[in-house]
Amino acid sequence: MMLTWVAVLTQRSSTAVVPALLTIAVHLTMLAVLWRASRGQPEPSHPQETAFATCIAIGVSSIALFAWVEAPGELLSFTLFTLCLVVGLVFAWGWRFELAMFGVMLIPFGFARSRLEFSVSSLELNAAIVIGTAVAVAIAEGSARSFRLAFTRQQEAHTALRALATSRDAFRDITESARDAIWEVDRAGRLVYINEAGAGVLGFAPAELIGTNVDRFVTAHPRNPSLTTIRAKPDAEALRQPILMQWTTPSGFVWVEMITNVIPGEAGSVLGFRGISRDVTKRVQAEERLRESEARYRGIVASQEALIFRCDLDGHLRFLNEAGIRKYGVEGIRIDKLNYLRFVHPEDAPHALAALRALEPGKRFLRQSRGQTAEGWRWIEWEVSAITDINGDFTEVQGVGRDVTEQRTADEALRRSLEELRQHEEQLRLMALRQVAIREEERKRLGFDLHDGVCQELVGINILIESARQQISAGSARVGLGRAQT
Repeated sequence: MMLTWVAVLTQRSSTAVVPALLTIAVHLTMLAVLWRASRGQPEPSHPQETAFATCIAIGVSSIALFAWVEAPGELLSFTLFTLCLVVGLVFAWGWRFELAMFGVMLIPFGFARSRLEFSVSSLELNAAIVIGTAVAVAIAEGSARSFRLAFTRQQEAHTALRALATSRDAFRDITESARDAIWEVDRAGRLVYINEAGAGVLGFAPAELIGTNVDRFVTAHPRNPSLTTIRAKPDAEALRQPILMQWTTPSGFVWVEMITNVIPGEAGSVLGFRGISRDVTKRVQAEERLRESEARYRGIVASQEALIFRCDLDGHLRFLNEAGIRKYGVEGIRIDKLNYLRFVHPEDAPHALAALRALEPGKRFLRQSRGQTAEGWRWIEWEVSAITDINGDFTEVQGVGRDVTEQRTADEALRRSLEELRQHEEQLRLMALRQVAIREEERKRLGFDLHDGVCQELVGINILIESARQQISAGSARVGLGRAQT
């Protein structure tokens, strides 16, 4: 613009060539210095102040040039107005800098006013200056606000792009380093993305799976949900719950647990699905073994005629087998509403509770107590042990009992029989001792009788026989008396 006016002014007066060239040199020098300073620094300090000073210098030099050649004042006013308007639009520095620039320009313009030619009156010129200043200030402020708004939007866009890039990089790092399968499929079930872990579970490389329909990996196991139904009527809330599925892979069957999110489109449509899957084959197998073990355990416990219970340290029941339910007649009553001590005889209850609380892990005790059963009070023999949790803390008591009422009755009858037998044996022993004493006394009496009576009579008889034998002369009679004597 200044080059155009310089050319015009040199045509007006030959004396304007030198100052015009000097003015152009000054303008080019200032622009070169400004350009170099801005190029040397990525973010120059005080850019608006530097541009303001440069524009003031250009304006003052232009005023000096027009005053030197005594050019028309309207042309100078238009030049200054154009300069202020252009720099206000270019630098977007707002109304303050723009008004300050007009204020600074008016000072040298006032001094050069006497050397300029005006075809309008002073009032008209002043009115034009005021109106031009107001217009330029308004345009500069509008430009500044537009620039700030555009700059703010640009910064927000850059921030959003940086955040998006950061999020994308973080997502890529997380998905590629995750041990779980992370995948995305379209509405038809074709894989759009799958990470290394997911491809490894299926036994393929990620590039080989892109575009493959996931239905080919789903088995016909009855526990598997219908993917066709899910895709036809996707329920976002239901899909966020873990879904257990069995997949087939080149190495065999695997169980995976999936959490799925719906990818929404416009007007409530569904573009596809994105989710995370985890290989839980070992967990499912362990659960199957546990269920089988529990089924066997419950079958054994349920078929037992022994009474089996579990309770806490205060006696609140947590389990009672069928035999126990029948024994105590508590069919239809919730087990957690029953207390073990409810069935214990009041005289035995304090000892039973003390025994429960005194029980230690790894130890057990055997005791008999009276229990209130459907048949009345019965003697139950319990073998009780402690149950600990995974931390080794004593949390429950388990007991196995059997009805020993008949056994105790038989034992009591046997005990009474043994007592009676012992009494009879004692009586027999006393009778035997009495018989021994009687025999001894009779023996002594007989001894005395034989010694004192019979023996003497026999001696007398022997003497009489001997005397008779000597007196009888016949031989036969003598022989007979001899035999009697002997």
